[in-house]
Amino acid sequence: MIEGHGVDRDVTLDPGPDGFLGGKDVQLDHVVDLLLKKIAQDPKDLPPPPPIAPRPLRPVS
Repeated sequence: MIEGHGVDRDVTLDPGPDGFLGGKDVQLDHVVDLLLKKIAQDPKDLPPPPPIAPRPLRPVS
């Protein structure tokens, strides 16, 4: 581990000076598009929910 070194990027993207103008986030938009493409290429089903154990009934005091 090297101190002062963050996480290496998977994708290098230079948003430029107008990256946040007009309420747009170029980096966020790029990542969302990338993830939607990955999901479309390899869709996964959700696992079934775990069983819920019945709770014992207790009288309310």
